[in-house]
Amino acid sequence: MLEKALLYANRVHDPDYLPHPVQVMENLREIGRVTDDELLATALLHDTLEWGSGDLTELNEQFGERVANLVKQLTRTEPDNPKDYSRKELLKLRHKLLMADIAVMSEDAKQIKLADRLANLHERIEIEPPEKLRKYKVKTKDLLSHIDRKVNPPLWDAIEKLLT
Repeated sequence: MLEKALLYANRVHDPDYLPHPVQVMENLREIGRVTDDELLATALLHDTLEWGSGDLTELNEQFGERVANLVKQLTRTEPDNPKDYSRKELLKLRHKLLMADIAVMSEDAKQIKLADRLANLHERIEIEPPEKLRKYKVKTKDLLSHIDRKVNPPLWDAIEKLLT
């Protein structure tokens, strides 16, 4: 299943984007100690609807209802009429919508969200100027406040460690 998911992600994403979902899957498996192939496949597929040209029906047909549902849960709700907002307002609204999305996610989806945030945080630490990184860390602390540590303590703790 993982090879099939990797091939699908490669097909629907820009090739430069593929290292991200691979890192999310590796975080989930290596740090989060997750061995469930459907969760690991979902980690590879988590951005296929939001950042790729993936299709929910196709995901359901190829990977099953559980994987498709998890990918759907992990696809961010975007604001209506984003052009009506300033950049600052839009970023604030997108964060608020993300917190609302997390509130209704399953624990499986939250584990993948933690693996995703850990990958994103590592990437941001490498490239962001200090002030932008500080703001991202504040948003990440808020994210952790919306996901109970017991969902996946090793992933949660790895993120917390990078915030200090």
